[in-house]
Amino acid sequence: MSGSFVVEIILLLAALFVGFLVPLLGLLIFLFTLGYSLYRTASKKKVCERCGHPGLIPVDTPLGKKLVKEVNTPEAGLQGKE
Repeated sequence: MSGSFVVEIILLLAALFVGFLVPLLGLLIFLFTLGYSLYRTASKKKVCERCGHPGLIPVDTPLGKKLVKEVNTPEAGLQGKE
């Protein structure tokens, strides 16, 4: 996922603080923060839970079923997922 949750929190706090002093500027910062949050959400990628690699092959596809049969060992942890 792109971006940072910490940056998002800092922007929200800045919007609240500045919003009390200069409401229009606080609104602009809040709108920017909302856009940043949407960007972070939209840029999420599915990755392998074990290694983090982005090239996933769904197990319900023909290639996925073939690969599950080939690597279905106790170490792989794929038992019962055919």
